[in-house]
Parts: sequence; structure tokens; C-alpha cells
Amino acid sequence: MSLTFKMKCANGEQEIIIDDDGVLEMPGYDPQYEEAMVEFSNGKYEKSVCYYLYRSWEEIPKEFHDEIVQEMGKPRYEYVRDRGRMWGEREVVRKFNDEDLACILAEALQYYVKEEDESGAVALAKVIGGMNLNLNEQPDIEISGHEVGEWYQGVLRYETHALNVCDVKIAEWQRMSERRIYGILCFDTDVQDLKDDVEDSYPSDLIVAVLDALGMKDSDPSPPEEFSTPKPDETKKGAYGVMYEELIYDRDKELEDRDVQSVEVVIYDNERTAKEAAELSESLMHETGDHTYRITVVRRMSPSEREEQKLLAAERKALRKQYRLFKRGVEKVPEPDKLYTQWTELEEDEDDRPGDFED
Repeated sequence: MSLTFKMKCANGEQEIIIDDDGVLEMPGYDPQYEEAMVEFSNGKYEKSVCYYLYRSWEEIPKEFHDEIVQEMGKPRYEYVRDRGRMWGEREVVRKFNDEDLACILAEALQYYVKEEDESGAVALAKVIGGMNLNLNEQPDIEISGHEVGEWYQGVLRYETHALNVCDVKIAEWQRMSERRIYGILCFDTDVQDLKDDVEDSYPSDLIVAVLDALGMKDSDPSPPEEFSTPKPDETKKGAYGVMYEELIYDRDKELEDRDVQSVEVVIYDNERTAKEAAELSESLMHETGDHTYRITVVRRMSPSEREEQKLLAAERKALRKQYRLFKRGVEKVPEPDKLYTQWTELEEDEDDRPGDFED
């Protein structure tokens, strides 16, 4: 018996015959026509699938020719839908077809890749890529992976990408990405593709050439999942927060004695979340060794405390007026950042908080 099928090539649809002795016949096909087209077009013409099949056929190791001939002589069984049967399927016999051929060619492709024979691998990949395969036999990249790490250190995702054709694994390679928190105030994160940190990461040049011949590209590694970090209160009406005082660097002063350059409060809608946020920020600073901020869990001032702040503000205003009138012997009183007049450090014991504190 022989296998006959058709493929779209340079001159349209080309009949392809594989005899039961393993000989390839392509009636009317002339590979020199395509070679001439490449030459006359200054390399712009791309050779067809038929050319690569014709040229690579004799280079395919004999063991694969023998397997093709052997498989062509075997009956092949499959199940098809049958509405007249109780279970809806019945077994039928079919002949060896071009999809079966593609699966054997996939084994030959695997062989060429293992031997690092790029010309042979690319030629076969072009043939397989040009065949009309069903979903199960089509080339695909299977991805598996797992994540490791902690929020404050960064979470890594390791992935294995495997190129499969039919049930044949052609090659596999590693990919790795990392999600890390880069903002200690609101815990913004970024993702990096750690291309240079994994040995043999990314497909090799050979595999890239094979993927290109198959009409495929490797996908970027999937990012690690977004962290479930404390979320600020979007309404900004919450009674709790974390105060970040950016300190001016002074190597002659201890951290707690350094002057404040700027201050910011990130607001949360409950005490527990605010404390979690402060703890995470402290962990991030400890991990990086960058102690730029002094971090304090704070609460909004109560009505009575705000009234007290108004009195203090009036007193400061009067002192500044005195300074303008009598500079000598009078200390200049600066106006504090408004946040210091609205927020105060949160007491651990609720009983120590003012009775009129509005939670």
C-alpha cells in the first residue's frame, strides 16, 4: 500500500505519494524551480513546504523511513460518534494518513534537535508546520511552573516550557520571573523577566529557529500572582493610618534624632490593616537596609485634640507676630506640617485613647 495526500506548495496543491518501500514521489514537482525563484528574487521568495520535504526526505535516518513503512501497513482504530448506539460511539478502522506521518516526522525532528543539526531540524519543522494537522497533533508549547518566596523578599516563578508535536517532546527550556514590592508606602510591585539569572533559560538559537519554522514563538513567563498586601482606604476617610517621615541623612545622628524632610500618611479603614501595613514596611526596609523613613501607626485626632491644636496654632501665630516685632530675644516658631495637627501616634491600649475618639 502507499500513502497519498496533498499539500499547498509553490505551484498550488501538490500530490505527495509515499510508496510502501519508503520512496517519496511528488509528480510534476521540480525543486530547481523554487531554487531559481529564490535566486531571481534576491532571497525574497520563500521556499515551500514541498521543497523542504523533498530535500530532507533522503536525509531522514533510515530508521524513520522503516517506521513510516511499518506504520503504513497497520490498521488504525478510532472512535466516531454514532447516534444509533447506546454509548454514542463506535469503533472504525482507518488508513494511515498525513497526520500519522507528521507524528513520525516529529520523532525525526526530535532526533535532529538532540543531534544539534539545525539545517535538518529547520527543514523538518517547516514540513510539519505546513501540514494540516488537527488540534491534538498540532505543535504547542506546554507550560508548567511554581512560585516560591515571601512578599518582602520577592516571589519567584519558575517555569518549564516544552515544545511538543503530537506526543513527542521536541525540547524544553526554563524561564523565570520575579514580582517584588518596590514601594514601601502603598506596596506597588513590578515584575521582571530574569533572563540572565537562569542557566539555559530561554530557548536556544536552534530551538528559536525550529519555532520560527513551525510558525511559533515562545511566550513570556507568566508573572507571579499579585500580592494580597494591605490596601489603603480609597475614600481617605478612615480613622487609622501609617505615618512615613522621610529623614534627612546625617551620619552623626542616630535614626530617631534625624530631622524630617517630608511626611506622608497612608490612610486605612481599620486598626488591624494599618498595623499590618506598618509591619510590612518595616520588613521591607530591613530587607533592603534602606532606613529612609521613620514609620509610625497613627490615628486621627479626636474633636477635643483638634480643639487643642487650634489653640496651639493661635499661640504659634502670636509668637511669630512677636518675632516680627521684636526679633532679638524672641525665638522664631515654625508652623508644623498639617499632618502633625491631624494625626497622632496610636496608643496600644484602647483605654489610653480619648473618650471622644471617633473610630
